[in-house]
Amino acid sequence: MKRNKNILLPSTNDINCLRNYLDERIKNHFEDLNIIFSKKSWTKLGGALLVALQLFNRRRVGEIERVKIQDFLQYKNIDHNEDNVSVAINNENYVRFLIRGKRGRGVPVLVDKYKLTCLKTFLKYRRKAGVPQKNPYLFGIEGANDTQHLEAGRLLHKYAHLCGAKNPERLKGTELRKHFATKCSTMDLEDIEVKDIADYMGHHRNIHLEHYRMPIVSKDIRMSRLLEKAQGVENGNKSKNICSERDSLQFSDEKNEDSFSSNTAEASYSTPKSKGKRKSWGAKEKQDVSKHAELYLKHFESPTISFCASIVDKCPSLKNRTPKSVKAFIMNEIKKQKLQILKPNLKKSRRGVKKYWTTEEKQKIMELFEKNLKNRKLPSLAMCKTAIAENNVLKDRTPEMIKAYLHNNMKKCNV
Repeated sequence: MKRNKNILLPSTNDINCLRNYLDERIKNHFEDLNIIFSKKSWTKLGGALLVALQLFNRRRVGEIERVKIQDFLQYKNIDHNEDNVSVAINNENYVRFLIRGKRGRGVPVLVDKYKLTCLKTFLKYRRKAGVPQKNPYLFGIEGANDTQHLEAGRLLHKYAHLCGAKNPERLKGTELRKHFATKCSTMDLEDIEVKDIADYMGHHRNIHLEHYRMPIVSKDIRMSRLLEKAQGVENGNKSKNICSERDSLQFSDEKNEDSFSSNTAEASYSTPKSKGKRKSWGAKEKQDVSKHAELYLKHFESPTISFCASIVDKCPSLKNRTPKSVKAFIMNEIKKQKLQILKPNLKKSRRGVKKYWTTEEKQKIMELFEKNLKNRKLPSLAMCKTAIAENNVLKDRTPEMIKAYLHNNMKKCNV
């Protein structure tokens, strides 16, 4: 007889924590990409979108990372002529497209309207990011061959550890699929609904029931009532009380597991905000935060409040800081780094060593643009560019420099 091995499923709280984290990443990278194109922002947006689609749709890693562009572009709005009004209203927020599942089955992928916009933007900058035109995948990237793509499994592992989940090691592809199937089994669904779920998951109904739905402890404990009756236990009230007590304990345990992270976080940063003078950050404080948040600073990732609370607890130098202020400090450091990459300090480059005009350069400009000086009309940049190309003396000058020199010369003549 084959027994199921002990598999620990992720808690709903951890899944929610990851979802919120991904939504924040998508929003930030999408905004960055709309300001100025950066390959780093483009790749990070694609990674966050890939994992978000996998998390919501509970698709297999291989299926979701190999979504083809042609499949995505065939997305359709879900039919509005739905008898059930509540379902129809909910469906308006999503589009649907089919991808190839296991054994050639067509399985659906649902995408909300905001992520659809983000995916279109991601696709728009594909060529700028150096992705080969022959690469068929939606999440294709530049690489050694034409079929390189982002890896959902590796990215899920990375984001699971960055989001502040209590048990990040449980946030895996198969475990997330099992979690969904097990959660559905607690809803007392009808047979036709179970079949629909199995079809959506992309496997046979029997596989869904036998391998994906994990046994629920609270249901097994309820069986004690029937077992006691079968043994002829007369005191029905006693057995009922025992069962209900066990059930409530089990429910309490499950609830605690799901809400543990949020309760801890609330306890750690629910202190009232003081309206005193802003205290500047000391060298030791900066050093401690930078050391513990090194991974977040390196990857430009936003830390969770619970993570910042853990830094405050670990470092005595931060005893006068709140988790919120630590997060603000980290985000400001990330902002500074982004500005250095995306918008270099132009003033610095302009304050280089000034190169004076040589006699040869001056003579050549006067010769070439004598007519312009006489008519007091500046030449176009195209004319200046041609002059540089045809005269080796001016090779170290730009069209803007020549135009500025002529403009200054005309001003001197006016005086």
